Amino acid sequence: MKAKYKFQYDINAILSDLIYARVLEPASKRSSFKAASEFLERPSYELHDIYRALDVLGSECDLIQSEVYKNSNFLVERNDKVLYYDCSNYYFEIEQEDGSKRYGKSKKHRPNPIIQMGLFMDGDGIPLAFSTFPGNANEQTSLRPLEKKVLGEFGCQKFIYCSDAGLASEDIRNYNHMGERSFIVTQSIKKLSTEDRSWALDPKGFKRISDDKPVDITKIPADDPDLYYKDEPYTTKKLHQRLIITYSPKYLQDENRIKAHFLICFLALLSYRILEKKLDYKYTCETLLGTLKSINFAEIQEQGLMPLYKRETITDDLHAVCGFRTDYQFITKSQMKTIQKRSKGRE
Repeated sequence: MKAKYKFQYDINAILSDLIYARVLEPASKRSSFKAASEFLERPSYELHDIYRALDVLGSECDLIQSEVYKNSNFLVERNDKVLYYDCSNYYFEIEQEDGSKRYGKSKKHRPNPIIQMGLFMDGDGIPLAFSTFPGNANEQTSLRPLEKKVLGEFGCQKFIYCSDAGLASEDIRNYNHMGERSFIVTQSIKKLSTEDRSWALDPKGFKRISDDKPVDITKIPADDPDLYYKDEPYTTKKLHQRLIITYSPKYLQDENRIKAHFLICFLALLSYRILEKKLDYKYTCETLLGTLKSINFAEIQEQGLMPLYKRETITDDLHAVCGFRTDYQFITKSQMKTIQKRSKGRE
């Protein structure tokens, strides 16, 4: 790529740092450059080099994906006998369409232009290949071009295609019934024929997956961890298939756990907003959270702790609203225990 584009910056260092920052501290490219400046190996490039490198990386996206797949096999054995595929979309804070950013059916139901992404993952959940396409395109049309790339450039010829019902049209299933390919896709019970739907909802005929023994699912306790199934031939206009109905007594039955998850999210937002208010809204979310994450300490021979962060106006403000300080040159263990008690509202 360097020979092709004649750039002088270290594209390997740029891409490496952007990847590390995305894992550790997801943020804008400018913020990622700032985060990389705190790494042990500081950037040998400038911020403007990042933006120039993005143009090259975008242009060579397909080549990079293909080479990454080939080279990843030297690190781990890729489980490419089962491939999962799904699509998602991402909105932009703009009012007018621009390029591939088009008005479409947003999964977040926002009235903004979106761009869509289709992603193949292997049987271990490791990404295999992706493609982007305009927000106004039918997501089912995204599969075939990407699958052709997987078949051609990646050399994956024999695999099982897995997807949800949204990407399981009869044309897609038929396409993945060719050659050495096969498929497992979800099927809406509501869209089955009356006869098949009646059979699917009938509690009779189920077997336990672990030992294939017939089971009366009406007599199974609610906390039973096993999975049960029944199957029958299923024929459409183009294909002879196998329809499998599964049943799990525990599937989505605990509403309290769902409520607990939303409670945690609610309390986290509440705590953050209160802190933000106590600071008189002086700092952006990015600055405040970045500072909180940077407040780290080094343990000194089990005697105490030494702060590893810089004292700044924002850390002074945080200490003031929290009612304790941790920016001393050295903090003994007993002092830290006192600080911990104060942080919990106990003296």
